[in-house]
Amino acid sequence: MCDAMAEGLKSAMAQNDDLNQALREFETTLADLESACAEMMAAPATGPAEQRLRQEIDALRGKAAALSDTGRQALARVDAAMARIRAVLGEEDG
Repeated sequence: MCDAMAEGLKSAMAQNDDLNQALREFETTLADLESACAEMMAAPATGPAEQRLRQEIDALRGKAAALSDTGRQALARVDAAMARIRAVLGEEDG
């Protein structure tokens, strides 16, 4: 049983690493998008299409921030679960 738990822990750690990498890539892409949006937002809106686009960008920024927060919360939960698994495995080994 301990071997199965150890394999599960290894699998969870690999998934956590993948999730961390995906979150870093997402945050880099989000930063690039925010930079591009900031440049665009600095230009004056000349018509209704530009104003609508700015409103959509603002809404997307909010959604992206929420997704980033959700990703961080998920990582924290995975880390906590892995710590509990390690504690259990350590107790069984000892």
